Amino acid sequence: MGGLGGIVGGLGNGINLGSLSALLPVILSVINNQQGGLGGLAEKFQRGGLGDIFNSWVNQGENREISPQQVDTALGSETVDSIAQQSGQSRDDILGSLSGILPHLVDTSTPNGQIPADGQARGENEVLNSLSSLFK
Repeated sequence: MGGLGGIVGGLGNGINLGSLSALLPVILSVINNQQGGLGGLAEKFQRGGLGDIFNSWVNQGENREISPQQVDTALGSETVDSIAQQSGQSRDDILGSLSGILPHLVDTSTPNGQIPADGQARGENEVLNSLSSLFK
């Protein structure tokens, strides 16, 4: 399971649970509708040379951390810029947030160590509940 440090570090850019609840629908929409779901996201990470990091999030066990620069490499400028524009946050803030959120989002969406048959990332309420429990 993911480390609290990575999530808190990624959320340390001034994002709080309220901001997270506004950002998650954008991230989930981009993953599920523009990236081809978790399978498409996995392919992007693989092409960017970061497949081992993505696989650590899917597989049971420790999640590897990812830097904002690595997120940028994996997702590409167009995707990051789209998320920033849709969320109204700066590109740098989005990259920092994604580096904390993505490992947990993928981990939460793949509880059995496999990408679900429908390939979709989990709904925002489930991810928010999972993330918010880390702050209790």
